[in-house]
Amino acid sequence: MAEKEKRRLRSQENSRATSKLFDFDYVNGLLFKNEPLYIDRAKFTNRKHQPYRYYKDLCRLPEKLAISKPTKVTKKEVVLPRRQRTKRDPLSDDVYLPFHRKMKRDEKSMTGSDKNRIANEVDNFKMQLMLLQQNTWARHLPKITYINDKSNPAELQWKRSATFAELQRLVQKYENWDQRNEQCMADIKEFESRKDSNKADSEPVEEDDSDEAIMANQYLQQEREEERLSKFGPSSRLVLHNGYDLVFGPFIHPRIEPSVS
Repeated sequence: MAEKEKRRLRSQENSRATSKLFDFDYVNGLLFKNEPLYIDRAKFTNRKHQPYRYYKDLCRLPEKLAISKPTKVTKKEVVLPRRQRTKRDPLSDDVYLPFHRKMKRDEKSMTGSDKNRIANEVDNFKMQLMLLQQNTWARHLPKITYINDKSNPAELQWKRSATFAELQRLVQKYENWDQRNEQCMADIKEFESRKDSNKADSEPVEEDDSDEAIMANQYLQQEREEERLSKFGPSSRLVLHNGYDLVFGPFIHPRIEPSVS
């Protein structure tokens, strides 16, 4: 009778797919391992196979042909008449400003949460850099980078150097982004400070920015309903004489309702 296969726990299995550690086993050796770059010129020793080919006349650009008759180009400036607004715009900027301010607040909140998440990751990178500089770095390295053989000092040494360089690159990338982001925010504040407070684009602080004021505009809705009634007419009711009526209109779906009479 064959022996039963011994069961293994999932924690004892080595899984690289679910690991969040650095893995330098399948990286480009020219970038991380400083391997030499060779150029094989053996196949170019024969004269029939040259590394470069010259096509003589085929590589020359065509000569410019002389134009016998010059083309006369005339430019006519046509000024269109300026349109004069005789009616009040029902969709002015004042209608969308409260919703725009709400979207800006939501965007600022989401941006702040993303910045906090990135800052936490960078703090972890800095902590890992400090651990790699300690005397007990060999004990902390397997928690950061995937190690095949922990008893191999050569593998530990070069993976420590590769991990240290990669962490430094990520931290410098974040610091560079943080500086550019601060400069961009300063430019935005300077631009907004130059705006005229009397214009519609300004954002007064004392104005009501509640969700009810943003999503509901009863005055505009009532005005549109009056325009629809005057242009297309009201809804109609067809009596079916069986206890039900058919209600239909230009802007409603036909439906059957109990008779009102």
